[in-house]
Amino acid sequence: TQTIQLERENYEALPAATRDFFVRIPEASYTDPDSGLAFVIMQDLRDYKTLYEIHETVAQYGVHIADQLGNFLERMHEGGSGQVRPAPRSLLRDMSLSRLLDHVDRVFNFVWENRFYEAHADAKDIQYELFNLIGDLIARQRDIENFPAAYMHGDLHMRNIMITGIDHPNRRLGGIVFKLIDLEYLRRDGDAAFDAGELLIDIELIAREEYKHD
Repeated sequence: TQTIQLERENYEALPAATRDFFVRIPEASYTDPDSGLAFVIMQDLRDYKTLYEIHETVAQYGVHIADQLGNFLERMHEGGSGQVRPAPRSLLRDMSLSRLLDHVDRVFNFVWENRFYEAHADAKDIQYELFNLIGDLIARQRDIENFPAAYMHGDLHMRNIMITGIDHPNRRLGGIVFKLIDLEYLRRDGDAAFDAGELLIDIELIAREEYKHD
């Protein structure tokens, strides 16, 4: 319930010019008293598929759809206006560094608790190398501050990008419509590069997995 309410609040905080980029979340929701699971009736998406579901079809028209998706994301990141806003000084720390440190701690706590280091003697070296790389990012704080703030999805992967119009005869001329779902991490003062990095890594991981099983 808290997650749905957060998504709803994030959507409502968007300026009118940007709301069409995202799936609208109606006010009504329902929480099952037995399981505690919350449900919400979202905007009608019967004609949409996730990019992940149809990525093999999309690949057939690669460059045309990629151009349209890139244009869509660029307009979303601009927030419906050409006004440039400076990124907050805490952006790198709040958005990336704290999450990276949490992930490293979680992974290596699991390693130590399960004594996996006995089979991988260099585990501690890997942990310290990761900390050193995070330290390199901290040293780039001033560079990051020169980037403009962007409307950022915050969890951009192929399962959160909805697409329709792939079968439209004008698909190569802009007959495709995109919508983004899962607005839990949406923020108006984020970093467009964060979204781009998440999406590119997701595409790479899926490609590797499919290549492995081909």
